[in-house]
Amino acid sequence: MQEQFKTSLSGDYKSDPKDNFGLLEHEYDEEISDKTWQLLRDDVIRAIDNFRGSEFWKKAKTLPQEDCLALEGDLKGSDNIWKSISPDLTTWNNLPSAPAADSFSVDGIKVWVKIDFAYRKQDGSISLIDWKSGNSKEEPDPTQLNIYGYYASEVWDIPEEKINLTAYNVNQGEQYDRTFSEEGKQETEEKILNSVENMKEMLVNREENEAEEEDFPKEENYSFCRHCRYRQVCKPELVE
Repeated sequence: MQEQFKTSLSGDYKSDPKDNFGLLEHEYDEEISDKTWQLLRDDVIRAIDNFRGSEFWKKAKTLPQEDCLALEGDLKGSDNIWKSISPDLTTWNNLPSAPAADSFSVDGIKVWVKIDFAYRKQDGSISLIDWKSGNSKEEPDPTQLNIYGYYASEVWDIPEEKINLTAYNVNQGEQYDRTFSEEGKQETEEKILNSVENMKEMLVNREENEAEEEDFPKEENYSFCRHCRYRQVCKPELVE
C-alpha cells in the first residue's frame, strides 16, 4: 500500500499507466487529509485480520485438492492475494493451480462469473464464498450469490438444495448465509434474461450488437458528475 501510494503520488502512471499504480485522488488532485488516509489504511489492516481469523482461511489451508472446487487466482503461476497473505507457500501445495471454468449459458447467452472460493463438504453439499469489503452493515443483495448458485448447479451439477451460499464481509467481520433453491434458480434466470433484454433494447442492430452513442445521453446532474471517476473524459470542464 505504501509503495503504491508513493508511485501514485509521483505521477508516473500518467506517462506509463500500464506499469504504474495511480489513485483517483491524485489524478484529480483531491484534498485528502492524513487522518483520512490513516483511516483507510486501518480499514485494510482490519479486513486482513478478519480474513485471516475467519473459518474460511483455516478451511482453505487444510482443504484436500479433490474438495476444492474454485479458488480465485493461479496459485503457482502468479503473484496473487493468496501468495501475498500466506508466508508459507507449502500450505498451498494441496490446492489446484488453475482456475475453474468461469462461464455458463442461460438460453444461449454466456454469463461470466468469478468465484472467490468454493469447496465440497463431507455430506456432498458445497459451500460457495464471496468476499465483500464494504462498510454497509446491511445484508448484501442476493443476486450475485444466486448467480453463483446457478453456475454451481449447471456446471458442477450440484442439486440446488445442496448449494450453500455465503457473503463474508472482511471489513465488518460479518457473514451472510443462504441456501440456494429451485425457486431461487428460476428467479435468477428471469433476472438474467430480463437484464439482457433491457440492454438489447438499446441496440440499433441486435444481430450485429451495434449501438449509437447518441442513444446514451450524458448525465446532466453536475453534482453527481463531480464524483465520477470518468469526469476527465466525459466532462473535462469540471476538472479544468
